[in-house]
Formats: sequence, structure tokens, C-alpha cells
Amino acid sequence: MKLPEQVDVELTSGDENISGLIVEMKVTAGNKNPYYIYFPKTDKNGKSLLKQEDIIGQFNDYNEVSMMDYNGTTEAANPEVEITLFDYSGMLKNKDVILGFPLSSYEKTRWKSRQEKYDYMISCENGKFKLPPTMINLEKTSDIKLEIEKR
Repeated sequence: MKLPEQVDVELTSGDENISGLIVEMKVTAGNKNPYYIYFPKTDKNGKSLLKQEDIIGQFNDYNEVSMMDYNGTTEAANPEVEITLFDYSGMLKNKDVILGFPLSSYEKTRWKSRQEKYDYMISCENGKFKLPPTMINLEKTSDIKLEIEKR
């Protein structure tokens, strides 16, 4: 896939406050597990952007940490990606396991500790909304606008 310089996402939901949401992008690459790439939390206007370097950094972390489970490259990735809201329930159930892992290379540029990243991710407002998985071709558009629903 030819990665765009950045991917912009804008979520709307009537008059609801939609800040603090984490959007998840599922990328298929290689013949093993998909990669899950996370946008920063949305701002007060429901907007978030992910720069190309952040996509590559998160992608490379998967290959660094779990070489047996991932074997793709961003260049060979399918441009059709799935966009949805991040589901933090798995993090809540597996807190001790998650906190036991060291930060990977890219994560070290964003977080001071695994605890800091964990706290950020679980503090999102995603539990208040739902967004059915939506397929987007990043080679056709990097400006994503989606309507979300209140739970």
C-alpha cells in the first residue's frame, strides 16, 4: 500500500460530545495476524489524525515484539482497512499481563511507561458509543468521516 502522509478521521454523532474516543484501524498484511493501528484520542470536534510515521512505527512494533505472529510490511499491506472504535475490554481483563511487557521501540517515543499507555487507552470514552466496522481504501482517501451511535 502507498501510505498517505497522514490519515484524518472525523466522527460525528448529533449533538453528543465525542472527544476522547480512540479509533482503531485494522490492516491486513502478510499471511498471519492483522495489525491494529490506533489513532490518538479525538478532540472536542471528534477529529484525530495519524501521521504516516506513526502508522509505520506502530506497524513495526508488531514485527519487533511478535515476529512469529506477524510477517507483513506496510508496502505490501492491503489498502482496504477496517475502521472501528477500539474495544478496551480485553485490556481491562488482562491488565497484569499487559503491564508485564516492556515498551517497544515506537512506544518508547510516545510513552514513559507501559502504565502510562495503559491508563491512556482505558480512559477513552469508547464504551459510550458504537461504530460498526467500516472498510476504507487508504489509497483512495485519507480523509475519513464516520457517523457513530450512542450506546
